[in-house]
Amino acid sequence: MAIATPVISHGRHQSVTIVWSLTALLAVGLLLAIVRWSKTYLVITNQRLLVFSGRSPNNASILPLDGLKGVTVHRSLSGRVMGYGTLVHEGRAIYHFLVFPEQINLELQESLFPRPVREE
Repeated sequence: MAIATPVISHGRHQSVTIVWSLTALLAVGLLLAIVRWSKTYLVITNQRLLVFSGRSPNNASILPLDGLKGVTVHRSLSGRVMGYGTLVHEGRAIYHFLVFPEQINLELQESLFPRPVREE
């Protein structure tokens, strides 16, 4: 009488556990990124671009508008569908996953190059 048993059953169970653990870690990382992204604010003044990110007001970036003259917006296909984009300055991304990136770019351009006021 012969008994056949799977030899790798313990290893397969361990592989499934590892895959589920990695999936849980990725889900937690994604959730933290979404929370951090939802706590990011851009403020455009007539002289600078302020970026506040995270829970602490100490996490702020200040960029003078003089140095942002070559800013463009890039949107991937998924960005167009889901309504986000990337602010790019001189070929490198400044901020990813911006909501309403065209509006932000228009506000920046308006601050950089104000329209002359016509007197009638």
